[in-house]
Amino acid sequence: MHPADLIAPGYGNLNIIDYLEPPEAKHAADWIAQIHDRLDGAVAAISVQRHKDRDYGHGGAMLNSRPRLVLNLDWRKCTIAKVKFWKRKESGLNPNGMYFEWELRGGWSRIKRLS
Repeated sequence: MHPADLIAPGYGNLNIIDYLEPPEAKHAADWIAQIHDRLDGAVAAISVQRHKDRDYGHGGAMLNSRPRLVLNLDWRKCTIAKVKFWKRKESGLNPNGMYFEWELRGGWSRIKRLS
């Protein structure tokens, strides 16, 4: 079954896909586009595997064409890889590239530093 067929469309619906694994990485961007087209106001959180030394998940740069927000998660660091729209654009503060460091303690994560 295609992941887009499992989407609950419409405002108020949150769809979590953990994780997207098409038969070939080159199809990942197409799958995300099909999921996006089905949302109709809903939100989808999609995780995609990414090699720790790469900027993009399996499927390449085209994975970032549809999402409004792309977060790169590394051990102890979460980076805002891309934000299409942000609230205070006129202030000149661009959140792209900002990150926070985190740590696990007793099974819980906590933010150490925001940069």
